[in-house]
Amino acid sequence: LRANVKNGDILFCTGLFGNSFASGRHLSFKPRLEEAQFLAGRFTRAMIDVSDGLLKDARRMAEASQLSLKLDAASIPQAPGANLKAALTEGEDYELLFAVPAASANGLQKLWPFKDTPLARIGTFETGEAGKVYDSNKKLLRVENCGFDHFKRNKKSSGARRRRRKI
Repeated sequence: LRANVKNGDILFCTGLFGNSFASGRHLSFKPRLEEAQFLAGRFTRAMIDVSDGLLKDARRMAEASQLSLKLDAASIPQAPGANLKAALTEGEDYELLFAVPAASANGLQKLWPFKDTPLARIGTFETGEAGKVYDSNKKLLRVENCGFDHFKRNKKSSGARRRRRKI
């Protein structure tokens, strides 16, 4: 569960982030089922797939666990053609984010059997204001207006719905 993260846990991710739409990767991704099965219960306390954006989904884990998160932006693996902002905010990457107890982090990295799936250590969960995400310089990273929001109404599409009802 997202809420199982403990203070001091390490945030890891699989794969590469950003540029999913422009590259078409969102249409041809490989679900990380084998990786998730390897991780679940053996190394992880919490896990989530990244569909709405790395920053937004990492924040959800921190918030559910009543912790803050310090991200190491330099460690976030970027897809070809992506920059850091895209890697943090675009979404549709379908990679895994997961919290690992600090004592298990090195063991996980040594035992990782998936040579074609990158594994990266990208942050640390800490006590602090629940759901706040900071960079390594303690700068707050804003989550608003980034990633995909399933509940945000698009004015253009709601107008189209109204027009269809009148016809």
